[in-house]
Amino acid sequence: MKMSVSGLMMVLIGAISCSAGNAAAQSAAAVSELKTAAIFSDNMVLQQGQPIRVWGWASDGAKVTVDLNNQKASAEAANGKWMASLKAIPLGGPYTMTISAGDKIADQKPAEILDGLVARVGALPFRLQ
Repeated sequence: MKMSVSGLMMVLIGAISCSAGNAAAQSAAAVSELKTAAIFSDNMVLQQGQPIRVWGWASDGAKVTVDLNNQKASAEAANGKWMASLKAIPLGGPYTMTISAGDKIADQKPAEILDGLVARVGALPFRLQ
């Protein structure tokens, strides 16, 4: 089954919305801390050849900068949320993704840019032996 990257992103956004127990509370008011969505974690795998959208929560008006593989993107937080888009990056890594706002650094995470989609093993319709 083929799924477009935008379709995968919508699935991931929906999953994160459901799994982030305090996301609704964070969206209702400005968040005093700089945070990223849970999907942006250590050893994350990102799709090559597609724009990379990174999002999270910060205080309203905070300028958030995402740096990955010598490429930077910025976004301003509004209603407690922000989203920055990086241009497509070719296959490679490991790279370090740094997310910051002013002098505050939220994350410095290792990332790999791979070809194809990665599925969770628990989602397979058969058992691995």
